[in-house]
Amino acid sequence: YATLASDGSVRAIYAVNHFTIIKAGSITDYGDYTLVKNLTDTTQLTQNGDAVTVQTNAENFFYQGNMATKELPWIFDILHSLDGVRTAPQELAGKSGKIEIHITTKQNAAVNPAFYENYILQISITLDTEKCSDIKAPGATVASAGKNKIIAYTVMPGKDADISLSAVVRDFAMTGIDISAMPFSMNMELPDTDSMINDFTELSDAISDLND
Repeated sequence: YATLASDGSVRAIYAVNHFTIIKAGSITDYGDYTLVKNLTDTTQLTQNGDAVTVQTNAENFFYQGNMATKELPWIFDILHSLDGVRTAPQELAGKSGKIEIHITTKQNAAVNPAFYENYILQISITLDTEKCSDIKAPGATVASAGKNKIIAYTVMPGKDADISLSAVVRDFAMTGIDISAMPFSMNMELPDTDSMINDFTELSDAISDLND
């Protein structure tokens, strides 16, 4: 998991580790963490270098490790404007006018390219229709959830994104932007193209006969 600042820069990255316990005892896990936290009970975790150890009898044990790195496989850049003037996000709360949000994503060359090349991104923005109207989101899938509009963008593996969203707002407020990355897979049966190819062959032969 990662938390980003309003401009898309990385504030913090952390991992949540889960163990299914068959027999009570000691667990030793490894990670480059600046801080570890037990999410299951009050038992103290012991951190020695990159080794994390705990004694537990819980059937399911979870702990959080705050990672030393602040590098994600993607670089996110988020810009906000009000009535055409670039505006800091914290200054938009309670404002009225036309708001635009511009999001770009690109590969972070400092991270293993396997994620960028094989993971799909879904970027979701939720807007309250009591505060936002005339929502324009080219290229997005828009769904209604009660009084909210959920605007979802999909970025394919190995691709960069350039996303623009606008809305006319009154007393503006919004929740955070959610970005999810997951391995890309698609269960799709391709049609039988044999008959199509045979028709193309017949057409090609007929054109050749006409030419002769």
